[in-house]
Order: sequence, then C-alpha cells, then structure tokens
Amino acid sequence: MNSINIINILGVYPPPLGGVSIHVKRLIHGLNKYRLIFLINYGSKVKGFEYIENIHSLPFYIFSLLWKRRRIIHVHSNSYVIFLLLLLFGIRHKIGVTLHNQRIARMKSSFKQFVFTSFFHRADFIILNSKKYSDILVQKYRLSENRLHVIPAFIPPMKSESCGLPKGVLEFRKKCNYLISANAFRLVVEDGLDLYGLDLLIDLIYDLRKDGINAGLLFCLPEIGNKKYYEELQKRIENYHLKEYVKIVSGIIQNAFEYWKISDVFIRPTTTDIEGISVKEALWVNTPAIASDVCERPAGTLLFENRNYLDLKDKVLKIYKKDKYETIDFRENVPDVVNEILKIYNSL
Repeated sequence: MNSINIINILGVYPPPLGGVSIHVKRLIHGLNKYRLIFLINYGSKVKGFEYIENIHSLPFYIFSLLWKRRRIIHVHSNSYVIFLLLLLFGIRHKIGVTLHNQRIARMKSSFKQFVFTSFFHRADFIILNSKKYSDILVQKYRLSENRLHVIPAFIPPMKSESCGLPKGVLEFRKKCNYLISANAFRLVVEDGLDLYGLDLLIDLIYDLRKDGINAGLLFCLPEIGNKKYYEELQKRIENYHLKEYVKIVSGIIQNAFEYWKISDVFIRPTTTDIEGISVKEALWVNTPAIASDVCERPAGTLLFENRNYLDLKDKVLKIYKKDKYETIDFRENVPDVVNEILKIYNSL
C-alpha cells in the first residue's frame, strides 16, 4: 500500500437483499481479513462490526470528503447524482467504481451522459464483470483500457450466511416433485416487460402441471416493488389455480443460496443483466441453472433466447429429462475476487 492507507467502500449492506448488496456484504467481510477497510453503509443500519459505518446521508458524507484525510473511495453505484457529487467534492481522493449493470450506456439524457463521461475520465479504476461491456465503455467514452478491470461480482457464500430454511418452504419442497426457484430484488416493469421474468415462470408452471409434471415455483422477492403489477400476477396465479404451487417468499432473505440448493433447477429469465450472482450461487451449490442470453453467463449455464417462452420451456424439459445436460465443477473456476480487488487498491 502506498501513502494512502484509508479505504472507504460506499455501498448498501443488506437488507435490502439483492445482487449488489450481497456482493458488498461478502466483499467487506472478505477484505477485512487482510486490513481494516471501512464500508460506508447508506442502507439499513447494521450493528456489530467496527469496520461498517452507518450514515444517514450519502450526499453529506461525500461533501465531507473536502476536509477528510486523503483516501481511496470505492463506490458501488451507477447513479449520476453520486458521480456528480464525487466529481465536485472528491477531488483530493483516489476514486473508483464497480458497475453492477449495463444501464449507463443506454441512458439517453445528454446531461447524465456528460456526468458519466466526466466521472469515468476522472476515475482511477472502473470494475465491471463483462469484457464485452468493458469494450463498449472504452469505445463510447474513449477510456484508457488500463483503468478498466474485468472482475466477476460473485463471491462465494460465507459459512455465517447458512441459517436453514423456514418450515413452510421445506413443506413446499416436499409437495413438488420438480421444484423451480428464481428471484428478483423487486418487481420491475421496464419498457413494458417484466425485468425478472416472473410472468414467464408462472406460465411455465401452469404448462408443466398441465403436462402432468408436479412442478412448483419458489420465488424469492425481498421487496414487492411494482405493487400494481404484483396484483396482476397474483390474479394470474389465481386464474391458473396455482396458489398451492407458486410460493413467493418476501421480506429479508439472508440465505438465498440455500433456497437454490433444495431446488431441481434455478432460472434467471431477466431481460437485462451483467452477471446474475444468483446463477453462480445455484451452480456453487450444484443446482442446474438456466438463464436468458442477455449477457455472458458462467460455464455450465443452459441459455435460452431472451423472452422466448418456448425456448425456455424446452430447456427446462431438457433438465427435467436429463437430456444432454452435463454439469461441471463450477467451484474449480471461481477466482479470488477479494484478492483481485485488494490488488487494485494496493496499486494506487
């Protein structure tokens, strides 16, 4: 480490539970094994860790950087507001970002794109988990490739995260011969499409059961999100007579990988993605995974064409029939993400 010995990670520690907050949680606990690195948590208050500082206002914290000792600031966000504040008040510090999705390049606002361009040129490092997306950013924003680092977001679950499953979930597992699991941070409708594909999965369970397969869907949904759309889906479930075979688990879920572990297959039918940590969690616990072809997926994932229901059903039946689907030892190919990020800090 050079003269800078203070590192602050700006992110949200669960709850709420999603791909980004899971990554932040495992990252800060992993990094802390090597040195005291602080998480500046602007989410729900967390107690019991000296290296997690809870704050009420992220903008005020960023403003306070004007008089704080020089440090490395690593932000987990794609918010143009946060980027703008860091441009204004973080001038004395080393600044980096991890991008967890690909929405920035698609935003049409000229002002936001101006902020993104300025921030990316100012940033000392940019971490993302897709070489293809890295190439897009290099070309679109004319960036130097040596400041972009392609590192997966997946960090294996910690032993402390295993806490068992509720009785109702275990009983649901017993009731279904073929259990499909999936998840969403919250329900989102984007450009008229279900971002997380819950609508496809409900239709899938309906068709599988109609074909004589005792299938059920276990869907982890920490936050409802779009309540109107949620009610529409509930009505569809009712009309299909699937209330007993579609179980939506809401609230705080700290151990989603244990839900994938008891499943016969995990499905990630998102319309946009950059990695999908839950896909890797499923493979980590040796559960077959099917995912949309919207981004690079880990080896061993069975892909289907985005929003193509018939293709999705075909892939599900392949696994159900064990037809030409070979599992691989996913754990052998998982890099040490914590150490890779530590190397970036040490290089600054």
